[in-house]
Amino acid sequence: MFHPHVRPPGVVNPRFKAQVLSRKLKTLFVNALSPLKPTLAISPEIDFRAVEGLKRGCGNLQHGKHSKFPQPWVSPKNILPLFRKVGSLCFGLSTILLLTATPSWSQTQPNAQDLDLPPEIIKNSPVLQRWRRQIPNVLEDIKNDPSFRTRWRIGYSQFPSTGQASGVNVGVADVFIGKSGLTVSGEYQAAFNGKREAYGADLHYYLRPLGNYINVATVLGYRHLETNRYSTSGVNVGAKLLLVLSRKGAADISLTQTWVSPGSDEEVGLTTLSVGYAVTRNLRLSTDIQKQNARQHKDSRVGVVLEWMP
Repeated sequence: MFHPHVRPPGVVNPRFKAQVLSRKLKTLFVNALSPLKPTLAISPEIDFRAVEGLKRGCGNLQHGKHSKFPQPWVSPKNILPLFRKVGSLCFGLSTILLLTATPSWSQTQPNAQDLDLPPEIIKNSPVLQRWRRQIPNVLEDIKNDPSFRTRWRIGYSQFPSTGQASGVNVGVADVFIGKSGLTVSGEYQAAFNGKREAYGADLHYYLRPLGNYINVATVLGYRHLETNRYSTSGVNVGAKLLLVLSRKGAADISLTQTWVSPGSDEEVGLTTLSVGYAVTRNLRLSTDIQKQNARQHKDSRVGVVLEWMP
C-alpha cells in the first residue's frame, strides 16, 4: 500500500498535467480575445474588466488556486473533465463576444465605392451608378414599378355582325399620369364600308400598386358608337381586370366591361377581351375580341393589333 500523499512509482504527477492543460487553455483564450481588445476597449456595451477577470480565472487554475480538490494529490479522473468544461465555456464566451462586440460585422454595410470592378463597367451600368448614390428599397421598387407599359396601337379589325366588314383601329393605351395609378387610353375604329364607327377616351384608375401581377381599375370616360341600326354617345363607365403574365408588357390578359350612357334608353354594354404578347423589347402583337350589346342589336368585333411600347 502506498501513502496517499506519496506518488506511486511510474505515475506522472497529475498536477503537472493540469498545469500543462491550463497553460494551453489560457493561450487559446488569450489568442481568441486578442482581435477584440481594441474594439472592446472603446465599446460602451462591453466591460473589458469582466474579460480580464475571466483570463485571471483561467490563470488561477494553472497555479492551483481556489481548487476544491485536495493538495498535493488530485485525481486525473476529476481534473480532466473540469478543464474540458472550462475550455468549452471560455471558447463559447470568446465567440459570443466576437459576434456581438465587433460593430463592423453587425452594423456596417458594404460600401459601393469599394467595389472591385473596372471603372468602365461602373460607368456603363445605370444600376451600379444608382446603387452607388443610394441603396434602393428593392421590394418597394418592385411593388410600385408598373408591370405593364404604355402602348401605341394600330391594327386590322373585322366586324362579323356587319356582313364581315373589314376596317382599321388605332389608339393608345395606358399613358401614365405621373407616378399615380391613373392612366389615359383612347381609340378609334371604323369599317371601310362606313357602317361601323366608334371612338372615345377613358381614364383608368388602378386600385392596387402598379407592380402587382393582378390589378383592377375603374374606367370613366366618353364613348361614341355608331352602326347602321343605331347611334349613341355619352359617359362610359365600368371596370377593368388586368392579369400580367410577364412584367414590362411581355405578356398580359385584360377583360374590360363598361356601359355607355348607363341608365338611359340608349344604354350599350361593351365587353372587351384583349391578349397581348411581346415579340421584341418594344413591339408586341395583341388580339381584341369585343361584344357590343344594345337593345336594338348585338354587334361584335375582332381585331389584330401591332403595339409599340416606347
